[in-house]
Amino acid sequence: MEIRFLHADHLRLASSVRGIADAPGWLKTLAAGAFRQATRNLIEQAIATRAHFVVIAGSITDSDADLEPVVRWLDGQFDSLRNAQIPVVAWAANETHRSALSRICSVVLTSDQRLDVCCDSLTSAGQLRFSARPMTADTRSDLTICAGQSFADRWSGNSLRYQIQPSRQHQHANRLTAGNGVLTASAGATQAQSPDERHACGCLLVTADTATQSLTAKFLETDVLRFSQQHLSLDSAALHSGLRECVGRVLSGVGVDNERTLLVDWVVSGAGRFGGPSLHELSEARLLRLMRNDLQSGHRGAWPRSVRYQEDLVSVEIPSLTLAMREFLSVVRADSGTIRTRCGETWAGLELLSRAA
Repeated sequence: MEIRFLHADHLRLASSVRGIADAPGWLKTLAAGAFRQATRNLIEQAIATRAHFVVIAGSITDSDADLEPVVRWLDGQFDSLRNAQIPVVAWAANETHRSALSRICSVVLTSDQRLDVCCDSLTSAGQLRFSARPMTADTRSDLTICAGQSFADRWSGNSLRYQIQPSRQHQHANRLTAGNGVLTASAGATQAQSPDERHACGCLLVTADTATQSLTAKFLETDVLRFSQQHLSLDSAALHSGLRECVGRVLSGVGVDNERTLLVDWVVSGAGRFGGPSLHELSEARLLRLMRNDLQSGHRGAWPRSVRYQEDLVSVEIPSLTLAMREFLSVVRADSGTIRTRCGETWAGLELLSRAA
């Protein structure tokens, strides 16, 4: 007999996506609704996978000031789950959250409680029985779930145990298996919030098999926007045919994802020495404009958020500045070839370079 449920940690409703201040209007509109759409995707996954119930182990919002409007919005979204007879179980951080969640969830637990699940008569149309109990209660069930706690090693009151460690990031392989009847997992947030969260976000579909005494968890994506880092390697041969063609070839290798938009931080590396007009083409600002505007990459599923050069991208010489460079070096170098430290001469050379540029 199998028990299937969807496990989500943090919904982050009423939060804002960070790091997109210079994004186009279409992307800001998408970001404004990203956390709500990720929650809708979670609900759709629960219905599509025919889950028996949904577990929310983390916070639904980061601010208590947003709790009431978030609960009202969730109440409407949960209608789809109610129609599909899929109850929602949640852990509350405090009494305020417990009171609010009790209006929209079938079972609400506190951090010192566990959820006991019994399926003695579970069939295709059967119902599970849920009980909220203290962590130390000595009772038996088919499946026991706790959040933010660990089961005592000596306790054997149930056959299958699922331990949730709420986290902002899914930290495991896309599929987890436990053959000893105990599985510990973090689902992570349903949607990333800032550029330092370069990972897929979603939920876990957990299957508890009471016949084989095994637990498995499969990661399901729910995010709408995803921060990513991609590498672009430039060399003299690649630039010979033009920067645009070179970048175009690299971008064509970035997978187009119809389910979400990638916000890409490009790290550019290069080998060799670039000269002549290539320096103007290689400026970070111009390369970023090229990626955003000329290639229309934002509408191909990947919007370039930033461009950064690595140190191995060698500086270049521009013919028009060669004379100024020589005069500058003649000022700051002594006859012996060593560098003088007198500030006046060095400043004069820098000033000359500035005028030439």
